[in-house]
Amino acid sequence: MNVGARRIVRPDDFFRAAGPFLLKAEAENCLILGVVGALAPDSDACLVVAEVDGEVVACAMRSIPHKAVLSAGPGDAMRAFARDLFRDHADLPAIVAPEREAAEFAAEWRKLTGASLRRGMHQGIYELDRVDWRRATAEGRMRIVKARDRALLGTWIADFCREARVDPPDDVAAYVDARIRHRATVVWETDRPVALAGYSGATPNGVRISLVYTPPENRGQGYATTLVATLSDSLLREGRKWCFLFTDLSNPISNRVYERIGYRRVGEVLDVHFQLGETSE
Repeated sequence: MNVGARRIVRPDDFFRAAGPFLLKAEAENCLILGVVGALAPDSDACLVVAEVDGEVVACAMRSIPHKAVLSAGPGDAMRAFARDLFRDHADLPAIVAPEREAAEFAAEWRKLTGASLRRGMHQGIYELDRVDWRRATAEGRMRIVKARDRALLGTWIADFCREARVDPPDDVAAYVDARIRHRATVVWETDRPVALAGYSGATPNGVRISLVYTPPENRGQGYATTLVATLSDSLLREGRKWCFLFTDLSNPISNRVYERIGYRRVGEVLDVHFQLGETSE
């Protein structure tokens, strides 16, 4: 198979080239679609397609300084992506991709850089088109976060990042202000806020639920379950066909929570981290 990797500068040109391929599996590709859809026209993100006889067979993107995201595709495409990124992204810290594709890319990347490999989070990709309300029964109401929630939101985001083992925002205060300004973050409230959720990464037909967090003292009451169900239903009623979310597959409790309100697992991805001068795991 003669696979060629082609860089595309503008996000809209990337979508024109890669959109038909990515939309064949919109849920599995929601991360790429959502990130690219939010890029500015003059973004310096790295956008790459792999082609065979002019037909796109895989896609990759990296928004600096973050990890690269790879779609499913043939092994030759993953190796071509590694060689392409090595030219000017040798500082790449990690990738997220389906497990087979992650292994193909990582093996080539190790040959090129000598970096060690460390397996990171194994995540499930879920989609929902209708909420099952039978388990979403917690008392309270959903509301959009406001300026008065700034301190609480900052604390909960930091706690979420620590528990989820993900890097916190470079500037937490600016990130919190942006979440408030965009009105895309909600809390479940009884006599006080008790759980958090948000959404981002709109795709042509859906949007990704994220930032789901309940502090330890509020757990076991079904607050996050009911909040995610209510938020998902609200987004669907606005005209979206699907809601998506990513889960840590090492946490079976959270996966069952989402399945109980109608989310279905449609794919899996793996994080692989790169580090020079360390022993591979």
